[in-house]
Amino acid sequence: MFHVSCFMKMSKIGKKSIEIPQGVEIKLDKGEVEVKGPKGTLTLSMEKGIDVKIEENILSLEKSREGKKFQALWGLYRSLLSNMVLGVTKGYEKKLELQGVGFRMNVQGKKINLALGFSHPVEVEVPEGLEVKIEENNTLTISA
Repeated sequence: MFHVSCFMKMSKIGKKSIEIPQGVEIKLDKGEVEVKGPKGTLTLSMEKGIDVKIEENILSLEKSREGKKFQALWGLYRSLLSNMVLGVTKGYEKKLELQGVGFRMNVQGKKINLALGFSHPVEVEVPEGLEVKIEENNTLTISA
C-alpha cells in the first residue's frame, strides 16, 4: 500500500518581507502599487490573487488564490517591488568591463566612443536619463 502526501510549495522569495526605508512612500490603489522616493516614482499593476499589505515599515505579499501561476507571481511581484524600492532610494547602476589588447573607450558629451579592433571606432548614443562614467580606462559605469 502506498501513501501519497501532498506538500504545499512555498515561494522562498515571496514569503520574504520588504523593509520600507525612510523617505519612501508606498500607496496601494485598486491593484496598483506606487512607490515614491527621492529618485522618483515607480508604478506597478498587480495581478488579482496577490495582495500587498503594509504594516509599520514592512511591506509583505500574500496569495489569495492557489495554483502554479500564483505561486510564480508571488515571488515575481515581491522581487519587482523590492527592486522598485531600491530604485527610488539608491537608483540603478551597472558596471561593464572591457577586456582585450588595444580595446579602449571614452565618453565625449552624450556619446561613448569604443575602439574594439574594427577599422573604425564604434559610437553609441547615451539614452536620456542615464549617466555614464569610465573608470581606469576599461570599466564603464552606467547609472540612472
